[in-house]
Amino acid sequence: METFSMGKLKCTPHPEGPIPNRNESFWKELDHMKNLWKNTQELQVEQVGIVALFGIECFAWFCGGEIVGRGFTITGYHV
Repeated sequence: METFSMGKLKCTPHPEGPIPNRNESFWKELDHMKNLWKNTQELQVEQVGIVALFGIECFAWFCGGEIVGRGFTITGYHV
């Protein structure tokens, strides 16, 4: 593995091993979601609740990021 240094910092390139694994698990997860969407009659209340909570959490993180990006104001940006 090649290393190079920038001052006191030693850098190494990212190993390419984990990237194909992540790609493969992404496509597996996508196929699973497609199957759930096709078989909506077989969904259980617990699964729907988990998906709903995940969506709410994503929206909350988005709103939190927007508030931080606006300088901790809810009304708008300071120009």
